[in-house]
Amino acid sequence: MSRTFYGAKCDIYIGTGAGKNLLDDLQNASEEIKILSPFLSPGLVSELINLHHQGKKIKLITINDIEDNKNKENIRRLIKQVQITDENAETLRRQWAYYTRLLTYLIFFITVLTIGLFLSNKNLRFFYVIIPLILFEIINIFYRKKIASIKIYRYEYEPLFPFKVLLQPNENEKEHRLNLHSKIYIIDNKIAYLGSLNFTHYGTKSNHETSIRITDRNALLYINSEFESLLVNDYYQERDLIEWGRSLYDEPIN
Repeated sequence: MSRTFYGAKCDIYIGTGAGKNLLDDLQNASEEIKILSPFLSPGLVSELINLHHQGKKIKLITINDIEDNKNKENIRRLIKQVQITDENAETLRRQWAYYTRLLTYLIFFITVLTIGLFLSNKNLRFFYVIIPLILFEIINIFYRKKIASIKIYRYEYEPLFPFKVLLQPNENEKEHRLNLHSKIYIIDNKIAYLGSLNFTHYGTKSNHETSIRITDRNALLYINSEFESLLVNDYYQERDLIEWGRSLYDEPIN
C-alpha cells in the first residue's frame, strides 16, 4: 500500500557526506531513535547499542543481511539468551550425584579392603568380592549417564531493543515477503530523515546520496505511523528470533 503526503517543509542534502547531519541528530537524540534501513554497518549497529545503553529507546527495521559475516559480536549483543532452570530436575540431579559419590567411595573402600586382606592372608577367596564391585560399578555408570542426560536448562531469546529483520523475496519464495528499499530515520518524533542513504559507513559518509530532513509536525506523524505499522505488521515474513538465537549460542542442558 502506498501513501502520499503533500506540503511538508524540509531541508535537502545532496552529495558526499549527506548523512553528516543525520549522524549529528542521532547523537543528540534525547529519548528515541527509529531506523528503517535495508543495510547496516557493524560499527553503526554498535553505536545504536551504545545509545541504547545510554537510555535511548531504539527501534530498528532492516533485512536479513543484519549479521556481520566477519564476526557475530553485534548480533550477540542484540539477541540476549535467557537461561531458565528446571528446579525439580536440578534437585534430582543433585540426588543422583550424591548416590554416585557414595557408590564411588564404597567401591574404593571395598577394593582397598580386599587388597589388604589378600596381602595379609594370601587367600584368593577375598577376590570373590569383585562380583558385587562390578554390580556397584554398573549402577554407578547408570547414574552417571542419567546425570549427563537430564535436562535442567531451557533457553529463551529476547531482543536487546525492538527490531525486525524482514526476509527478502527470492526466486523460490515471494509470497508474504516485502522487498524493503526505504530508508527512514525518526529522532525523538521531532526530526525525520528520508532519502537514499542506508545506515552504513559508506551511505552516511562516503557515497553520493540524497537526504531530506523534515521537522514538519504533520509529516512526522505520518512518517511515524508508517514506521510503526511496519514494525508491528505480522503479514510479512521475518527472521525467527528463537531459531536465530539458537544458531548464535550453545544450549547446554545441564
